[in-house]
Amino acid sequence: MDKKIKINNLINLINSSDNFECNIFINYITSNSIYFYQFISAIKNNKNILTKIIKMLNINYDFFTQTIEVINHTFKINNHKKEYPHEYYLILICQLLNNHNNWVSLKLNILANNPNKYHYKTVHKKFLLYSKKNIFKDTFYNTTVNNISISNNNDLLIDASMMANKLGSENVTVNCEYTKKNCTKLSFITNTDKIILSITPYIVNNKEIDYDQIKLINKEKKELKQEKKNKIKNLMIENKELKKN
Repeated sequence: MDKKIKINNLINLINSSDNFECNIFINYITSNSIYFYQFISAIKNNKNILTKIIKMLNINYDFFTQTIEVINHTFKINNHKKEYPHEYYLILICQLLNNHNNWVSLKLNILANNPNKYHYKTVHKKFLLYSKKNIFKDTFYNTTVNNISISNNNDLLIDASMMANKLGSENVTVNCEYTKKNCTKLSFITNTDKIILSITPYIVNNKEIDYDQIKLINKEKKELKQEKKNKIKNLMIENKELKKN
């Protein structure tokens, strides 16, 4: 059967169901040798099908559509037909955030299945391009700063994280978990839909970091640890001698 016919049959199946299950979708494209990018290329302009796929993959639809709008506005449309549409790349980037912990792990995701075993590097490069073009920054600004809500969920979470900051000069301090690594501490407010509502850097004292002092403290820690080991070793030897007597 022709691949286009298989894709059209899948579209009809999705159209006929209100809640199309992800495992059925995965089984269909796998058994019929359909690459996910081929399917997305076929339905990217079909709002109804695309909405169902995005929700099926547990991706915030409003965030997705507004990000695609920024991408389309940033990149000029030409007559060149792209094999991999922006929608495909953005879905895989969202999949990485939801289900994986590094780019190479996309090789385990059936949606990223590709004849090229290094396809995950292409997705990573596309992410870097989007970041360089301020795609995510502009989406965040348009939806948060301009008070355009892309999520009505009021269940909020607050957390803080140490972000590596090798070349920065403001709000830089030493990472308490990784000695001698500069970082900036950030506070985040999100909701349970994983939509970031606020990012605030902690204000730190911009004093000079005394690495010699840090080195001395680490040396003293090692010496104390070794001293403790020696005491325990001596006690064990004394106990053995007492048992012999």
